[in-house]
Amino acid sequence: MNMKQALILGALFIVALGGVAAIKNQKPKDQPQAQDDGWVQYEGPFIRFRYPREWKSNHWITKKTDQRNWAIMPPSYFTDKNDTGVVNINCYPNKNEKQPLDEIFNIKEWPSHKLVSQPKKVSVKNGQCITYPLEEAQDVGAVSKIHAYCYDKDGLFYDVWANIGDYMQPGKPTENVLQNAKIYEKLLTSLEFL
Repeated sequence: MNMKQALILGALFIVALGGVAAIKNQKPKDQPQAQDDGWVQYEGPFIRFRYPREWKSNHWITKKTDQRNWAIMPPSYFTDKNDTGVVNINCYPNKNEKQPLDEIFNIKEWPSHKLVSQPKKVSVKNGQCITYPLEEAQDVGAVSKIHAYCYDKDGLFYDVWANIGDYMQPGKPTENVLQNAKIYEKLLTSLEFL
């Protein structure tokens, strides 16, 4: 073997090693990435968000008002015919809401509700939201709710809300309710306005 052949063979060996390393670093495209936690992505003409794989999403536009609506439904919505846990996203393109986010909500307008913690601002891609965790008193027990109000980059107003769950002792949500709240918060932080 002459020097030229040895150099070519050496170069081919290095290229082959690089190719093996590149193949090892590739991940199958059909597997969810680790940060996804098995969630799937919805992408429509207006927004993008992530939700648990076993949940379902639906989108419709109310023709008369041009209101855009999304519902993200847990499996219990279909098995128990119960809307607890359903996350609703409503966009009001014809509503001229111009107030700062932290001035839109007025607890005085919700006499049977109380804030369970301070409102929290949430940055989302191409927008800004503020969340209001609420508890609504019932004849027996209470219902945990979360409302978020958002503006997208164009100033369109969105309401993102869910009835998280009910429990027997006001002020003491169950573990299931706390888990639903975490799902809601993760879904909200995944929001991207397009």
